[in-house]
Parts: sequence; C-alpha cells; structure tokens
Amino acid sequence: MKKVLLSLVALAAMVACNNEETVVVDSHSLITFDNSFVEVKTRVDDPSITTTSIDAFDVWGFIDEPIGTVFSQEHVTKNAEKNEWEYANKQYWLPNHYYYFYAVAPANAIAPIENAPIEVYTTDMSLEGLGTISFTNVDGTLDLLYAEKVVETVTTNDPGMVSLQFMHLLSKVQFTFKNAFTNNNAKLEVTGLKITNAPKKGSVAVNKVRTDYSWTLVQGETTTLEFGDVNGGEAFEIGAAKTSNRERLTIPAGTNLSYDIEFDLTLYYGDKVAGTSHKTVSLENHAFAIGKNYNIVAAIGPENFAEGALKPIEFQVDEVKEWGDPIDVEDKIDYDNPGGNNGGNEQPENPEQPENPENPEQPAEPGVLAQPTNVTAVVENGNVTVSWTAVENAASYDVTFNGQTTTVEEATCSFTAPEATAEDAEYTVTVVAKPAEGANFTESAAAEVTFTIAKVDTPEETVLTVEEFLALTEIVPEEPTDEELAAAKMYTLTGTITAVANEKYGNFDLTDETGTVLIYGLLSPDGTTNQYWATSGAQLGDEITVKTIRTEYKGSPQGKNAWYVSHKTPGTIAFWSFDKTSVSFAAAAADNTINVAIYNTTAAVETTSDNDQFSASYTNGILTVSARENTSSEEITGNITVTCGTLIQVISVSQLGASSGNQTTVEATISFDDEANRTEYSTTKQVWVQNGITVTNEKGSSTTNVGNYVNPARFYKSSTMTVEAPGPILSIAVNVSGIESKYVTHWGTAENGIVTIKLDGTSKTYTVDSFSAQARANSFTVTYLSE
Repeated sequence: MKKVLLSLVALAAMVACNNEETVVVDSHSLITFDNSFVEVKTRVDDPSITTTSIDAFDVWGFIDEPIGTVFSQEHVTKNAEKNEWEYANKQYWLPNHYYYFYAVAPANAIAPIENAPIEVYTTDMSLEGLGTISFTNVDGTLDLLYAEKVVETVTTNDPGMVSLQFMHLLSKVQFTFKNAFTNNNAKLEVTGLKITNAPKKGSVAVNKVRTDYSWTLVQGETTTLEFGDVNGGEAFEIGAAKTSNRERLTIPAGTNLSYDIEFDLTLYYGDKVAGTSHKTVSLENHAFAIGKNYNIVAAIGPENFAEGALKPIEFQVDEVKEWGDPIDVEDKIDYDNPGGNNGGNEQPENPEQPENPENPEQPAEPGVLAQPTNVTAVVENGNVTVSWTAVENAASYDVTFNGQTTTVEEATCSFTAPEATAEDAEYTVTVVAKPAEGANFTESAAAEVTFTIAKVDTPEETVLTVEEFLALTEIVPEEPTDEELAAAKMYTLTGTITAVANEKYGNFDLTDETGTVLIYGLLSPDGTTNQYWATSGAQLGDEITVKTIRTEYKGSPQGKNAWYVSHKTPGTIAFWSFDKTSVSFAAAAADNTINVAIYNTTAAVETTSDNDQFSASYTNGILTVSARENTSSEEITGNITVTCGTLIQVISVSQLGASSGNQTTVEATISFDDEANRTEYSTTKQVWVQNGITVTNEKGSSTTNVGNYVNPARFYKSSTMTVEAPGPILSIAVNVSGIESKYVTHWGTAENGIVTIKLDGTSKTYTVDSFSAQARANSFTVTYLSE
C-alpha cells in the first residue's frame, strides 16, 4: 500500500478543485464522536478503562488505501456537562472515498506527551491496522485500548454511523488464596502480595488482523505489580477462598516467562499467632493472553507449616475468564453544526416522516433503512449469539438462520448452535432492519455473517494386547511438546487391575493374558479432567478399558494420561497377594498366620509341604502355617506350596533347634499408612513406633531432606535407617504392594508385593547405613525372638 500521508492542505485541495467547480460541504456532514461505550464489569480496585472513567482518546483517520490524512493523532476529549466528545480540527465526510479510522486510549498517556508510556509508530501502517504500539508498564494501573474501522465508499455527505470497537491489549491478573487447613480453629492471613518481575516494556504490531496480534518484550526490563492484601488484610477461616485487594494489568507474554510472586503469611489458631513467613515463589512458564482475565489460585494447608518453617507453595492457574465485551465507541454523523445551533435550521418535528420540499402537500418517497453493520457471531457454550450496530429508525430486526426467521427488537439474537460434524461446517445468518408500522421507511438490505463450527477431532485409536502395546517402537517422548501430544496416537487396552500405586491420580497395573503395563494417570472419558480414579469407581481386581498413548519413563514403558472408557467387576485375570512369604518358628510347636487376598477366582486353595515338620491350612483369607516341636539341636527348614487354580505361591519356613532355648518367635507390624505412628519429625530425622518396633530414618549424607510422606513412607538415597525390636530379629517383611519397581530395588526382589529380608537372629537391630536408591514401603512386619 502507499504510505505517503497527505497533509491537510492537500486534503483541502481535494475539496475545492478549481474556481469553476466547488464541492459544497454540508453542515450535516460534520464527523463527531458518540459516547456509546459498552460497559465492562470491574471491581473497585480494577485499573481497567470503563465507560465512566474514559475521558480522552487519540484518533488517526485516512482515506483511500489509505493515502490521505483526515486525522493525525487528533486528541478527542469528553465534555462532561454536555456528555459529548469534542476535538479541535473539525473534519467532514467527503463522498466517493474509503475511510480508515484507528484509535488508541488513554490519550493522556500517548507521546508526544513528555515521558509518555505509550508511543504509536505509523511508519509500518497497513490496510489491516495503524502500525506498532510501544508500551511501558510502570505499576499495572494503566490500561491500553485500540480500535480500528474501515468505512466503505461513502456515496453521500451523510453516510451514517461509524463504529469503533475497542479491545484491551493487555492481560488482567488477580489472586485467590484458599485456606486448606483441616483444623476449624486455623485462620490464614495473606498480606503484601506482589509480582516482582512482570514485563515492563514491550511493543505490539497492530498492522495485521487481530487474531495475529502478539507482543515483543524488551528483555531485562521488569517492574513490580502490587496487589495489596488478601481479604482486606483480614484472616479467613478454613474452606474460605479470598481474593486480593487489587487487580493489575500486565503485558502479555508467552510460556517461556516465569513470574516471581512475594507475600507474607500469618497462621492463627484462634487469636494466637502460630507461624509467620515471607514467601517468594514462582509461577512457572505460564502464558498470559491479550484481553484475558486471570485468577491465580493457591491453597495453603498444614504442609506449608512444619517445625516453624514454611514448605514451598506451588501455584496453578485455576481460572481464565473473558475480560468482558470489547468497548464500543460509535462515531456518528452529528446533525448539528460546530456551533451547536444547527445553523438556524431546525430539524423537522418528526424526522421519520420528512416532507417533500418540492411539493409540501405530497409526502416524500419512503426512505430505505440502512443496512445493519458490524454483524458478528460468537459461538460459546452451545449457543450462537449474533449482534450488530443498531440501525437508526429501525423498530425491529428479522434474523434468519437455517430457514427459520426470528424477529427481535434489540440488536442481538441468540439460538442453539449446530452440533459439530466430522468436518468444519460453515453457517450463514442474515439480519434485516425493519421500520415501525406506519413509518415512511422500507426494510433494509440483508446483512450477512458467516461462522464455523469446528469438526470433532477424535484421537485415532487401535485395540492392542499389552504385549503388542509394549512392543511399539513409535513412542511419545517423556516430556512431549504440544504438537507431539496432539499428534500422538491413542491405543485401546483392556485388562485386569492387578495393582494400584496411587488412588488420587489413578496409577495402576493393567494385566491381560499377554503381560502387564503401568497406566500412569486416569482421565475422564473425554480426556479433559484428570484425577478421575475416584469418580470412575474402578478398584483393584476390576476389568478396565482405557485409551492411552505409549510413553516411557526412564526406559520403563507405560501408558500415560489414559482416557477412561469402562470397567466391570469381577476382572478376567486371577491373581492374589500375601502379606508375607516366609515364617520363622522357635523350637516349640506353634502356629503362624499369613493374610491372603484372592481376586477373580473361586477355585479351592490347596497346600502341600515338602517337610513333615511343617503343615498349612487355608480358611477365608487366612493361611495358617504350623510347626511341630523341634527336639533336635539343628535348625529345620522347609517350603509350603499354596495353589489356587493356576496360581502358585511358595512360603519358606524355618525353625530353630532345641539348643536355642525355649524362646518363641513374635511377629509385629509397623504401618506407614498415616502419621499416627510417627512420633518425631524434622527435615533431618523421623521416628516411627508401633507394636514394640521402632524405625528411625536420618538424613545422613543425603542431599535431600527427610521425606515428609506417608502411604507409603519414603527413604531417600544416601539416608540411613535403623529397625529396632524387643528381641533378636529373624526377618523383616517389607510390604511394597502397588509401589513402582524403581522404589523397590533397594529392598530386593518382591513376591506378590512382599520383599523378605532374612537375618541370623543375633541382633535386635537392623541398620541400613546408606540407601543405594530411594526406597518406599507401606509397612514392615518384623519377626523376632522373645526374651
């Protein structure tokens, strides 16, 4: 396009071409600005520009491609008394020209004002927009609006209304904190909330279509956004969610930017201060988009207060809302002259019934209503909302869609959106302005708007066995990009749930006749909701069908973020679990019991022994192993084989010789299901005590603090652990059921979820000087000799 902007002198030359031919500018054609803004809902401390707060904007106006300057950053201000917009360089419509209007607000912050935070560069202006806007965000209290409008060829000196639709070029942010404590007396106070490194300077190119707008940041330039206190600085009770005192505006940025957030926390129990801390946390790699309103939510719970120190708080973006409708500024042709007295010519008493000036006794020919302009269609939540600029003298509008016509009086109409199909589908809506009955006007020409309902994208899926799934060579990376994830192929798997590692997210083993695979995370049937395990109702032993992608974690294959399809009880694969797979006896005759859980089979349980010294019987989930008295001085060993259909489990049995005395063996279990058995905890040490057994875990040479975890307990690499019993320890059965294999390696090889550590019975303690890798355990069952 041509970028030469003609001066006002050149424009005047276009108006008066020579002495013989003069184009008369009628006073009716004065270009003025109407105050028809669309209200945007705001809070008391919201810095956004609104209908009531805007008082000035700058306008650039051009004609023909555009090559002629009509407005060169014309400063438009609001006359509060008249409720009208005024400007100094009066301009008039000229027929047979295209007009281009661009506007930026607030005008009191735009260069050439000294030290202005907003600068507009028109050197790269195009048919799509004004150019580039540079912006400096000082403290998040300055908004930035932009509008554009092309008026097609004007055929008269009274073309009607010009509508400028403003949009917010920034993002708006607020915070919400939730009191996630469980003690009813716990109250939370959050104060001094701020983002300390928000982008300070950037530019946005508005010389393209709006959907292509993007910000370029000035690297190294940051600013602080103050959000004040939460809940007015008052403490709030458990279960309550309270927002920050202020909302602030920020320059939109992509996902490569992280934000540092600071605030002060105070915990009260009743009126007593229980803990305080100043926190600095990060919102990692989150994109803020143009014209969006973000509510950043953080839950503060007991895990954030331990030993007087606060634990890290992780933020997530919980809610993204539309920032309200764009602000509409309507530029209409004023019927008054610049002096405001109509040049002595009064308007007709009834402008809808103009007289015929050539023959006052005959009414004028009917006028045609203007065609509706700015017709838009928005598809949202299953509805289509069509809106347009109200047409002067129109009493109603006929809106036609899919052969059905609806008559409305307002400049908007809504109806149910068509369902998505296998391909993108376009639909057209027409709007016709209708005059009032008896008015001397005829209906307008039809205006059209076309919208698209996007096709339904269903992931490609293939039904596989577990063996076929594990053998796939096309694998999604551990940390896929959005493009890789979108292109990932889905596979359908059906099998029995044979182990459950995490019931919050739904991490479980899926087993069919060909093998077992870990499913890491269960999502809703449409893949939009995670942590779906509890909602699905699936449980250990059920048969389940899922759709999943194929990934690997540290070389181990898995299905990740699986979409739930269905499940049923019982499953088709028979399996069982034993809480221990070895028992020990003193020399005296005795019994020892083992808990057995059996799934998906009604076959009888049978037992055999390879040594007559030992026998076993099974009843209702309890396997009882018996030993006769050992009168010899030697230790006796043997094996009990337990079968149930095709299931086989071997229980190893040992018995001390008579020379060891009359000692008897005792079994005691210590559970890590919750904190009930933990008597001491700090970042360097934790102690568990139950049934006479004491487990002590210390940080040692580990670079990681002692893990504050239960169900299961965690023992980090290079830390130390000691197990103490009332008598010499014969064995320790470590319950690792449902725990990922990489956290079992240190203990040893598991059989049906149990790792048995055998000792010689000479010491009351068992010590791990340094864990070779992180280890996890649900419980320890310690067998020791009584004294």
